[in-house]
Amino acid sequence: MTELSLSDLQLVIDRQKALGRRLMWLLVVPFVMTGALVYMFVKIDSHISAVATSEQLIHIESILSEDGNYAWGIHEYEIIAKSHKSAPILARLGALYFLANPKRSGSRACEVRGGEEGRSSILGTLSRASICLRLYR
Repeated sequence: MTELSLSDLQLVIDRQKALGRRLMWLLVVPFVMTGALVYMFVKIDSHISAVATSEQLIHIESILSEDGNYAWGIHEYEIIAKSHKSAPILARLGALYFLANPKRSGSRACEVRGGEEGRSSILGTLSRASICLRLYR
């Protein structure tokens, strides 16, 4: 059995440390890349969802312009409004309520609302009032 000197032991320790650093990078780099890919997939998914919603709206508007079937358009917009509560969609839904029956649906058009339940009543009242003012002009 050969006897190791102190310099040989220090060389082995240095090589072990270098190997440990390389293994750490071997594990960290894929972890960081996975995080970046997950972020990109989430962003792409939200953009694809927005494009699909836009495609649905274009389809609904093209059919409404051809035949004026407001009952069907209201039904389709209500389905979209359940998952995508945005101001343009809700405003168009209110306008469709009004166009479907201008004499009876004015109050129903003013009831169209979206968003969280925790909004203050003043903001909700103001937004409903602004929709009603736009519809009755």
